Amino acid sequence: MHTIILDTNNGSQALSNGESGVTAFKPLGLVFFLIAYLLSGACPALAAPSDLDGLAECAVNVFQEIAKTHAWSGRTKGCTTGRVVVGKRASGAFVTTWKLVESDGNWEKLALSAALGYRELADKKILEKAIRDVKSRTRRIEKCLNSIEERNDPGECRDTAQKVYSVGDVSGVDMERSVWLNDDGRHVVLSLSYGNSAASDTAPADLEQGPGLPPGMHIDLNLWLNDN
Repeated sequence: MHTIILDTNNGSQALSNGESGVTAFKPLGLVFFLIAYLLSGACPALAAPSDLDGLAECAVNVFQEIAKTHAWSGRTKGCTTGRVVVGKRASGAFVTTWKLVESDGNWEKLALSAALGYRELADKKILEKAIRDVKSRTRRIEKCLNSIEERNDPGECRDTAQKVYSVGDVSGVDMERSVWLNDDGRHVVLSLSYGNSAASDTAPADLEQGPGLPPGMHIDLNLWLNDN
């Protein structure tokens, strides 16, 4: 099988406070690709808004568990939509949750990645504010994604897209787009990918942040309560 990857990136934009980044682009070059892709019937129906709400709630539940127990159990309690991975970095925890839908040879994957600092996880009042921020940013990014799909306008966001052509025993065309707010705020990134090649039920590689947090690994959040 031969795979051709066309990356339509142009420029770069840091996510969060500069600790993680993703390449951004101006999406006008995707117009002709999207028209051909939609006419080919390769794109399934877009995920329902309830799916994104479920992903956001799932991420929040994981953060709340870490805040309460100082560890992640590895279970997805309260996650009615999608799967979960948790990453650990020097500044905080990153949660990525996603849902894969397959139908009639097509597939679609909706994913959400968000980060909270250890100081936020350690303090109950700060945690509540941080969770509200995650939910608010998710809703704003969803509006940007809708604007991109309807008018090819990212609005207050930036985005990056990649299309992959596979030729061989398994042929197909896949599209992946990541969207985030165009500011220096919290790391919250929405990813939508779809195609008609072989689907992979794993988190988008661009969204995984740092080494995985093993279930049961203790994080001493008390260290972050003393002005850290």
